Amino acid sequence: MLLSSRTKVVHVGDKKIKHVNDRRFFGAWHAIATRQGLYKIVKERLALAHVFLTGSGQVDLAAELEKASPHWLRHTFAKAVLLKGQSMREVASLLGLPVPTRR
Repeated sequence: MLLSSRTKVVHVGDKKIKHVNDRRFFGAWHAIATRQGLYKIVKERLALAHVFLTGSGQVDLAAELEKASPHWLRHTFAKAVLLKGQSMREVASLLGLPVPTRR
């Protein structure tokens, strides 16, 4: 979702940069330097998905997506991994949380 190749066209000088490889070559990808920056990107993508769903007539799904947040996505991921049978320690590790050592 975040690194989709279907992003807006970037201009470097007078040239259009449309393809992923060109973006890498010209440094047109911007680093995510802060959690707030990542939050903003995810919220923008969720808003675009909401507009798409509304436009395609899926109003109920769009209403559910409107309530979504990056934190909600984190919990959804954790729940899905737990339901697949991973241990709580493995899930904590995947989420970047400190895993307590066994005594």
